[in-house]
Amino acid sequence: MAAETIGNFTINVPGKPKETDFTGRRSALFVPKDSLVNVGFSPSEKTPHVMVTRNPGALLDIVSSQRQFGSKDDIDAWKALENDPNSQQVIVYTLIKKGENILLYRRATKGEGDKRLSGNASVGFGGHTSTDDVSDIIFLEEKKKGQFGEVRREDGSLKRGVVRELTEELGLEMKDIDLKVLGAFYEEYSSDELKNAGKIPVGAVHTCVIAVAELNDNVRQVRLQEDEIGEARWVKASDLPSALETLKKDGITVENWTDISIFHK
Repeated sequence: MAAETIGNFTINVPGKPKETDFTGRRSALFVPKDSLVNVGFSPSEKTPHVMVTRNPGALLDIVSSQRQFGSKDDIDAWKALENDPNSQQVIVYTLIKKGENILLYRRATKGEGDKRLSGNASVGFGGHTSTDDVSDIIFLEEKKKGQFGEVRREDGSLKRGVVRELTEELGLEMKDIDLKVLGAFYEEYSSDELKNAGKIPVGAVHTCVIAVAELNDNVRQVRLQEDEIGEARWVKASDLPSALETLKKDGITVENWTDISIFHK
């Protein structure tokens, strides 16, 4: 009996940075802010300066077609991305979920994390995608029996960056989670607001893709990285807003992305 053939399949392959990309240790993926104008973002009903989309597919298409890599720091005359709101660094902000529970944690006050977020309460895990994470997903389709050809190619670097962060901070692997993307947002500030702020807010230079990683049944524990996480606990999703309000009353800063993510979950 003849072997059954597969009609089409996908395969991950390493991507190749452009010659214009910064490829140093502090590289970060970004897209021009102007490219976000026509991908479905609109002002949040709760916080008008936050631009939100519940359909992140168009944004991910922009990342695939227009991704660039720049320096987070001022190196060799590169303008630091952390000081350039016109270049939006794209970060996947991943909530960890198990049944009805969400993992709530406080960032460590030591270590190499972003000092602007030190000690903050958070529900999101994420980090910059660097040139080390670059990969593409090639979609193949059978053209002739036993012969496959490429039909399209998509950027897989964000997914690779997510897996790296969850592996480093929680000891999780892709086989441990079911990853779903819910939406995306970025924060819009006028030039006067940026000037009055005295320093560039985190939200002004990053576009956040909200994702949920549902832990599979075989996962019994997560391993916390002490340099990044000070403490953590599980909270029922329905109790999360009140838990965050309690932390605020106790003088603990809840990072803005957590507030936005909970409201738009």
